[in-house]
Amino acid sequence: MPNDPVTQSPGDSSLALHLLSMALGVAQTAVLCTAAQLGLADHVKDGPKSVAALAEAAGTHLPTLTRLMDVLVHLGLFSETAPGQFTCTRLGALLQTDAPRSVRHFVMLIGGEWYGPTWPHLVHSVRTGTSAFESVVGTNVYNYFSQHPAALAVFQQTMSDLSAGEGLAFRDAYDFARCHTVVDLGGGRGGLLAILLQAFSSLQGILFDLPVVVEGT
Repeated sequence: MPNDPVTQSPGDSSLALHLLSMALGVAQTAVLCTAAQLGLADHVKDGPKSVAALAEAAGTHLPTLTRLMDVLVHLGLFSETAPGQFTCTRLGALLQTDAPRSVRHFVMLIGGEWYGPTWPHLVHSVRTGTSAFESVVGTNVYNYFSQHPAALAVFQQTMSDLSAGEGLAFRDAYDFARCHTVVDLGGGRGGLLAILLQAFSSLQGILFDLPVVVEGT
């Protein structure tokens, strides 16, 4: 395929630009995480808003938010409907908290201050076969969660959102009407199970996970 950058010769400038864009993934993650943390997609759920209104709603520095919005437009998450006025694209709407397949909390997880800094230590894991997270933080992720409830809440909501998306796929792919009981092992807060129980009234569900997870169900 002539337009596929991986099929071009190493001397092609477009190939270098493609690799540079991959290397900038860390910056894109930070931009997405910032937008998710500020709830920008939620703020325009009811219609386009000026960047000034967004800055007030999100409690941000107006000139800096303006630059961030330009980047979000470039990434295809927002569109500028009029000068200085923004709304979500279909892609950006997935950052809304209650979107059917929301990825807001997943983005906040990946870009979070406790999760993101472990990635530069991936070379440590490759060399030693040990956990980069433990080498940076000093404990495993589950002990970390027990000491940092805010991080646990983001992780739990991320798993719930992903489970809900999987639940829609399971609901549409399988006929659970012939079943009596469904057991969801490692099911987090039960997002997948809840969708199945709503769709098939004859089902009973059992949710199995760690006590610290299940208590938030």
